[in-house]
Formats: sequence, C-alpha cells, structure tokens
Amino acid sequence: MAILLPLLIYSQQPSLRSLTIGDEVPDIRLSNILNYPVSNIQLSSLKNKPVILDFFGTWCGSCIAALPHLDSLQRKFDTSVQILVVCYEPTAKIRAFLKENPKAKGLKLPFVTADSILSNWFPHRAFPHEVWIDGNRKVSAITEARHVNEANLRKWFSGIALSLPFKYEQMKFDAGRSFFERGNGEIPPKFLFQSALSGYMTAIGGRTQGESKGIYPGTTRYYYLNYSVLALYRRVIEDRLPGNRIILEVQDSARFVLPADAKQRTDWQQKNLYCYEVTAPDLTPKSQLMQQMLSDLNNNLHLNGRIEQKRVKCRILIRNEKVQVANSGLPAESHVSKNGFSLRNKPVRTLLSHLNNWNIQERIPPIVLDETNYKGNIDLALQISDIRDLQALRAALQPFGLDMTEEERLVEVLVLTEKTP
Repeated sequence: MAILLPLLIYSQQPSLRSLTIGDEVPDIRLSNILNYPVSNIQLSSLKNKPVILDFFGTWCGSCIAALPHLDSLQRKFDTSVQILVVCYEPTAKIRAFLKENPKAKGLKLPFVTADSILSNWFPHRAFPHEVWIDGNRKVSAITEARHVNEANLRKWFSGIALSLPFKYEQMKFDAGRSFFERGNGEIPPKFLFQSALSGYMTAIGGRTQGESKGIYPGTTRYYYLNYSVLALYRRVIEDRLPGNRIILEVQDSARFVLPADAKQRTDWQQKNLYCYEVTAPDLTPKSQLMQQMLSDLNNNLHLNGRIEQKRVKCRILIRNEKVQVANSGLPAESHVSKNGFSLRNKPVRTLLSHLNNWNIQERIPPIVLDETNYKGNIDLALQISDIRDLQALRAALQPFGLDMTEEERLVEVLVLTEKTP
C-alpha cells in the first residue's frame, strides 16, 4: 500500500535548504495528520497561531517521556499555540503507537506522520528536536525539548525576544573519521599517533564507543563519545578489572555520579561528560593504548587514577547450605529488567557479572566476590530495586541455594583521588 507523504505548496518553488532562526517558513501543506479534526492542513490555515514542531520517533525514550508535558501545554494554551508532533515513521505505525503506548493514550497533540518535508527544512540527528515558528511563519528558536515550558511560552506570546540555547547539530558528521577534525571533513597532516580529549559534544548525541581502523592506513583508534569520568576510567581497566572496582577518594562525588533527580541530568551531562580518542599504529597493544588513555585522563582531568591492592568491604557470595542450588538443566538463557534479572543454566560467573554491573552507569555497585566453590550452573530470578540493600539481596538469593555476607578483602582496585593545585 502506498504511503502518502506531506506535500509542499508555494507559488514559486525555491531550492530546498535548511531553515534557521529568522528564516520564513513556506506555506507548507501537511498531510497524514492523526489525532486532529482533519487529516490535511495548510500552515497558513492556523491563522497566525504560533507553531512548535516536535520531531519525534517511537523508538526515542526521551521523546515519549516528553509527550505528557507537551500535551499539558497544548491544553493550557490551546488558543495561543499549536504543537505538532512530527514523525517520519509510517501512519499505521504511529496509529498503533497512539493506541497502545500508555503515555500516548488520551493525548490532544496532533501527529504529522510519514514526514519527508519538514525534516528536510529542519535537519537534525538527535530527538527530540523543537522548532518554534511564530505567527508570521518565521523561525523564532530551535531548541531541545526541555526549553518548551510555560515560562518560555508566555514570553514568546507576549512578544519578548527569545534567547534560548540553539540546538546545533553537525549534520555532516562521519563516524568513520576523526570527530576532532574541524568540520569533520578536512584532512590534517598524516600522523602515526594522536590522542585527544574534549568536553561534551551536543551534535553527537548519546554515549558511543568503538574500535576501528584509523583514518590513515596502518593505524587503529579507540573512541568514546560523551562518557562520564567513571565510564572513561572503566574502559581503561575493563580487560583487567570489573567496572565497579573503582574507589572514589574525593571531596565531592557529585562530579562523578549521575544525579538521582532526572531533571538535573541534562545540565550535569553537559558539564561532566567527555569525548576521548586515541589513534596509534596497528601493532600497538591495546594495553599500551589504555595506559596512554589513563595518563591522558589523569593529566587533563586533574585526577590521579592508579591500580593498587586495597583492603575494602566486599559482598561475599556463599552457599546457603539449607537449600540445594537450583539447576533445571534446560537450555541456557538470561533476561535483564529494570529491577533485576533471571538466569537459567548459567555459571556462577554470569551471576557475579550481573551483580558487579547492576545500574553501573548511575552508581558504583558494591564489589561482589565468589566464595561458593560451586562449579556447576545455576537457575535463579532476582527482583530487587536497590543493589545496595544487603538484606533484600540475601532474601532474594536464599531460595536458590545462595547467600551473601559482607566482609573485608584485599582486592585490586582503581583508586581515584584529586590532584592538589
């Protein structure tokens, strides 16, 4: 079945180019509109009403989370603004999403589906992406979703000039080339070795890592984009130690640990995420590159990270002698959820890996050691909201023939301290 696409209507067709703040938007005709009295509208039919285009994807968790907030704003300022959710996905898929997703049910927001025009006028890489168009069809702002709030809308309606942060995105970014090149398209002098560190890069979007051939023949590179300090140090030790073997001996851990309050996370990420890249000849051992990375992080983040033996409090996984260890012998599998995981016919080391990496991006989980002396595979299902709750964890383990104590052990860890000025 053919998918109808939005049509662009204007008297004289100009060459298609991306629009930015201050530009006038052509009188676009929008088709395939769901959740609206009619399925097609002309932009001018909104009769000088300001419009916010919310570019959206059903796979984007942040987009979905923003829907109730945008809907409440639409209801509150119904006669003053029109918020349009713009989707490139097919109409049938969006119709199913509106019917099935709990956050989408009962929305007042219209959805422009199967879009191929608006996304060309306003190109972007990261969702959600907000375009503010005033009553004269001029672009007032291009922002992140967090800037669409009641206070900013009231300023906009009253005629106060918006001075919101521009959501800049480098549309020509090529993941196959160094992202430290100016414009990501200029060829620098050939190099045999290079390492670089930068702050948060908005245009790149979420956390990305990779290992690939370098820009020039005979080189290899490792890159980590928009990583926290702890996540970068974990990459340094990942071939030697579990990711939770990091001891923070710092005055203030707020720089290192993601805030529990979701509202504070965007600002925290922009201040505390970094991008790192190292390139070296092909035959350079990874261990040598990770040692270089450790040196770069220590020197440029004013930290002293080093691996040492340290006596620390650990969780000790032991046998619960009152219950036989469960093992169904069925085909091996594992499932992970937000508040736990289940294992079937898996070795104890798999359980240990899950425990040592539980929500590791948001906090440093306790160090867990295996002293069960159990060599077989196990079945279990753990549902627990907080890995730090030892009593709850013990209660969850005991029915499966396992238990846990807390004792000091001499273990190898990465210790992070701050350098004095």
